[in-house]
Amino acid sequence: MMNSMWAGDKIIQKKDINISIAVASDSALFVPVIRNSDEKSVKGIGKEVNELALKARSGKIKSVDMQGGTFTVNNTGSFGSVQSMASSTIRKQQLCKLSQLLNVRLLWITE
Repeated sequence: MMNSMWAGDKIIQKKDINISIAVASDSALFVPVIRNSDEKSVKGIGKEVNELALKARSGKIKSVDMQGGTFTVNNTGSFGSVQSMASSTIRKQQLCKLSQLLNVRLLWITE
């Protein structure tokens, strides 16, 4: 049911897997879409993430680049902010969002 969407009072499971990703610029949050991501390699997805992020941050992203997502992926930011977990980056009608927490290793020095 992760690749599904709301349709009124029904849930529709989508065939295409189009992942929405959260991209922050200095002044806004964009959620562009990687279309047919299940058909791409990890390298291909990474390349597309970089291209979409550059478009978003340079102000060249278009509305069509942010439509059709079926699942949203987000991280909590470079500082692992708990507040960013609550941000509403899930697109309208999507059922799921996956948030990744920042992994931090702490070094404790004892004498």
